[in-house]
Amino acid sequence: MIATARASTGPSSTFSPGAGLTESERHRVEDTRSRARKRQRQIYDEAASLGDLPYCKDIGRRRACGQSLLEFLIRYFPHSTGLSPLGEDQLACVARMQVAIEEEGWVTNVMPRGFIKSTMSENSLLWALLYGKRRYAMFFAGTAGLAEKGVASVLSELITNDLLLEDFPEACIPFRALEGKTIRANYQTYRGQATNLECKKDLLRFANIPGFEGAGAILEAYGVLAPPRGARYKNEKGENVRPDLAVIDDPSTDDSAKSDTQNASRLRYIKNSISMMGGHGSEMSLVINATIIAEGDLASRLTDPEESPEIQGVRVAMVKEMPDALESHWLKEYAEIRRNYDRDNPRGRVEAKERSTQFLKENYEVMHAGSKVAWENIGLERTEISALQHALNILIDKGPDTFWAECQNKPLRPQGIESLEITKDVETRYSGLSEKIVPNDTSFLVFGVDVHAELLYFTVTAVQHDFTGTVIDYGTFPEQPNDIFTLRSAKNTLTKHYSLEKQKLGNERAIEQGVEDLVHELLNSAYRTANGDLFPVTGGAVDIGYKQTECKNAIRRLLPASDKVILTRGIGIGAVKKPMREYDLSAKKVIRYGPSIEDPRWIVPSSGRDGELYEVQFDSNFWKAVVASRLTQSATKSRWDLYGSSNLRTNHIHFAKHLMAEQATQVSANGRVVDEFNVVGHQDNHWFDTTVQCAVTASLCGAVLPVAAVAPLRADPTPTPKMVSDLEMDLGDERPFLITAR
Repeated sequence: MIATARASTGPSSTFSPGAGLTESERHRVEDTRSRARKRQRQIYDEAASLGDLPYCKDIGRRRACGQSLLEFLIRYFPHSTGLSPLGEDQLACVARMQVAIEEEGWVTNVMPRGFIKSTMSENSLLWALLYGKRRYAMFFAGTAGLAEKGVASVLSELITNDLLLEDFPEACIPFRALEGKTIRANYQTYRGQATNLECKKDLLRFANIPGFEGAGAILEAYGVLAPPRGARYKNEKGENVRPDLAVIDDPSTDDSAKSDTQNASRLRYIKNSISMMGGHGSEMSLVINATIIAEGDLASRLTDPEESPEIQGVRVAMVKEMPDALESHWLKEYAEIRRNYDRDNPRGRVEAKERSTQFLKENYEVMHAGSKVAWENIGLERTEISALQHALNILIDKGPDTFWAECQNKPLRPQGIESLEITKDVETRYSGLSEKIVPNDTSFLVFGVDVHAELLYFTVTAVQHDFTGTVIDYGTFPEQPNDIFTLRSAKNTLTKHYSLEKQKLGNERAIEQGVEDLVHELLNSAYRTANGDLFPVTGGAVDIGYKQTECKNAIRRLLPASDKVILTRGIGIGAVKKPMREYDLSAKKVIRYGPSIEDPRWIVPSSGRDGELYEVQFDSNFWKAVVASRLTQSATKSRWDLYGSSNLRTNHIHFAKHLMAEQATQVSANGRVVDEFNVVGHQDNHWFDTTVQCAVTASLCGAVLPVAAVAPLRADPTPTPKMVSDLEMDLGDERPFLITAR
């Protein structure tokens, strides 16, 4: 056996860097280390120190721009606010901003999109801070993220703008010295003293450089809904400095602009919180730059002298005076040239723009006569030759809603639809007629069917030519033993119904048979007028969003009687989705579309034809808004009522719950405002859906929707098809409902 020695664990085994060295050798090691530490500290201090800063290169330019915000915006920012001469309205905005910054004021400049208002907001903050006109500025935007982007833009100018570097080295060099590593700000020094520089995504603090007017100035970013209370900081003298300037850029979002609650909340924050951040004894100046998104939004209220008399608000329109030839040239031949082109040609759209510009060149004097624009030097697209053309192209391509809101700051007021909130009052919107009685002035009798796994819902509506309507019948198939039930709690289901009839049908086959039986029953129901005359069903709709094959099989077996029935599919076209007017509506893609040629809300796609069956796709949000507006208590024009009367003790409580199950929310995106409908909670909305199907079917039959507002102009229209009322049903054995093949 080999024995191993156990290592000693005594003190002598502990490692010591000086072990084994003589006294003189240890002194040399310590001396070397001391010199290394000193050199390292020297290198670190040299890196942290700004050293000697250069003098201002052009003191005359710096002083001149300190006297004029306009000069500052033009001379130091040649690629943004100084790129091209400003219009007189922009010059007036700059003048108001200068007074608010140098003296005091609450001003709101409402300018069109593209009028560099955000850049003016950011660059004016630099003017206020660099010259020491304000010590603590707050930058607000619709959201915190947008406000932080504004601070990032200001920082970008400080580290990339060479003109600012030349004349304001004490402001720019400290930020540039960080080289993107913001932690270096904690150790930065100038002549042995900490600069106290801060560089964060929501906060900039200028370096404390002796003799610099903007030394220690702060810029801080917040969302307009989150203004800090008690905001302050201590300067190098130990004094508390409170905010003295707030620049607010586009304080609304697309969503908030459509909400009265959010508009009121944001206005309250501006007036009660932001305006008071300076404390007592000092005036907090406010500069607000915005564009109106919708009538009644925050920017509208800030420029309303009755609602905000304390704020100097001014609205600027892109086109101050419309051309004399607006209707005769711009919106006719020019628009037609611009809109009509070969969709199969890759350059079709481009060539149409070029042809429209050539037409403008040939008629330049006539088409510009009488017009006046706010900014002649606005940025133009490649094919554009004037500011007026640029503005009216927005009107033609994107529609009047976008043009009057985004360009003119005078948004169109919605007309006709006063409210989309269906209330409990709908229970007693009685027509005075009994169930299944058709009013004498009815033009179209239509029905809608909503298909589910175990139950079918239906509604029958009598509609006049002007779209006035009366719901004369509704129910389920199979019928239910209770007056109040839900889809889940239904006692009499399709499979149970047919099993009681000794038909052992699977679920899909039960749905198919149920659709066939219900549609057959509706087509053959004895609906009569108040005079006792029979009134046959004009048309019907069956939703195929669920079990398409089974629904088609059922309708096909009922032909030719079911040639009055269409298959429908609702599409929830929200604000962010492409509207139907931007679909490919060419003859090879679409058989028919309507009800408006300029703004279609239903289409019959070629791909949807299946023999003698036709599918109709419709904008469900639009048609729900149509129905909701006609079922509100305030509706007077082409209103819809429910059968019955108080004397007949008619009870529509259950039906009304379905009508009230969805809530509309106004959403804005891409220059469009859409009432988007969504079910509240887990309520049943199936009779609401069938009533909407009735509205779509009535439109296909020829009922005419009253004009509620100016319809947006089509950007790319196809040749005008026949109107529904002009169609002739003369196809021999092929007799599709309401439509004819091209």
